[in-house]
Amino acid sequence: MNTHRRGSLIGPILLIGAGLLFLLSNFGVIDANIWRSLLNLWPLLLIAAGLDILIGRRSTAGAILTALILIALLVGGVWILSQQTSSAGLVTHTLMQPLDGATRAEVEISAGAGSLTLGPLAEGGALIEGQVALPASQTLRQDFEVAGGVARYTLRGEGNVRLGVSNQIEPWDLRLNRDLPIALEVNTGVGVATLDLERLRLTALEVDMGVGETILTLPRQGVYQAQVRGGVGELTLTLPPGLAARVEVDSGLGRVQVQGDYTRQGDVWTSPDYATAANRVELKINAGVGSILVR
Repeated sequence: MNTHRRGSLIGPILLIGAGLLFLLSNFGVIDANIWRSLLNLWPLLLIAAGLDILIGRRSTAGAILTALILIALLVGGVWILSQQTSSAGLVTHTLMQPLDGATRAEVEISAGAGSLTLGPLAEGGALIEGQVALPASQTLRQDFEVAGGVARYTLRGEGNVRLGVSNQIEPWDLRLNRDLPIALEVNTGVGVATLDLERLRLTALEVDMGVGETILTLPRQGVYQAQVRGGVGELTLTLPPGLAARVEVDSGLGRVQVQGDYTRQGDVWTSPDYATAANRVELKINAGVGSILVR
């Protein structure tokens, strides 16, 4: 006698749940920080797999029972996370890194979960200034050195992350020197990133999107290359007036829209004056999951 082996319901339930969370996050119903919080529930995957092997595939009733238990565990886990509060709250770190004689710089910024705002310094001889708020369980790591007139600076948060589902947002408010040639790399993390780079002097730009929304304005002046690697979410990229561009897009699973006076050949959009423009960017976009608007 042939025994029919029933398919598992765990995969479909997890996909439906993830889809609902993405939908609620996109509409602002839940905070983007929930993704890091849900990582604390990873043992539920082992429990679900064990239940599925034990009773889920033996009968229709067993599959339904396993699904109900899994849903109950997920709901209970999310409820427990929602009751957690950070006893110490957020700790604000103020930073100011002098140039120390540097004539150019390489800067890497890796934000966590929250809101990242990056723009130009009004004046002064610092490479970077700003404030970063992190949970008490984390520390702000800065590495800086100058060799041959080139400053190398990295900024990131380190430490354990234990967050509940809350409206507590970790703001990263940073300003970069606008007169110094800078090769910039930004990892946006989870949340909303607003990168106003119009008045900066960039020699190169790399942006790695995480989960959330990224609003990016490219530098107005210079000849440089820029690359944006999409994650999950939305990207709005603005090219300032007077900046010619060659935009190459790998659309992936996302939706891409390029506005403006460009000549299109396949996945490449080019400004009419790109070859002769004094200010131009060679832009490559690797889309992830979501939507991308270039204007």
